[in-house]
Amino acid sequence: MRTLYRILARAGWGIDDRHSGPGGLPLQVAALPFELDSRGAPRFLLITSRNSGRWIIPKGWPVKGLTLAESAAREAYEEAGVRGIVGETEIGRLDSATKRGRQGTVARWPILIFPLPVGTILTRWPEQAQRRRQWMTRTEAIEAVSDANLAHILGAFETRDDPAPGEPER
Repeated sequence: MRTLYRILARAGWGIDDRHSGPGGLPLQVAALPFELDSRGAPRFLLITSRNSGRWIIPKGWPVKGLTLAESAAREAYEEAGVRGIVGETEIGRLDSATKRGRQGTVARWPILIFPLPVGTILTRWPEQAQRRRQWMTRTEAIEAVSDANLAHILGAFETRDDPAPGEPER
């Protein structure tokens, strides 16, 4: 595995063994920041990518010492300026991220998505000068994203109120 990381590092991705998930394989994590409107329907906070300006969700590499979900929440803070209590259970997976290195080689790895109910929206955050953020309804978000897998995840997203202790599930 160390050889793979050396190859990726030399190819220009700035990747090393700090960017691995369970089993040591490269992967990224993403947060799906959301809130519920007055009818209980989700609204999603999307951000623009730095280079192309496409609508995406916050994503990045796992951080050593944090769980995968905590790493995703950190990306939401850095890229979208939001905080919340991230769900520890993955709600979706994008097939792969594709990156081209300086020498034209291609690498792919999965992106695990974790739900992030937004508790705080910050007015200042690390990447605010590099990105735009916008709340969107489910329909708006599905139409805005260019990744078909992400559109499917947005369309299938469901929230479920957990019952109080001793209360039967609905």
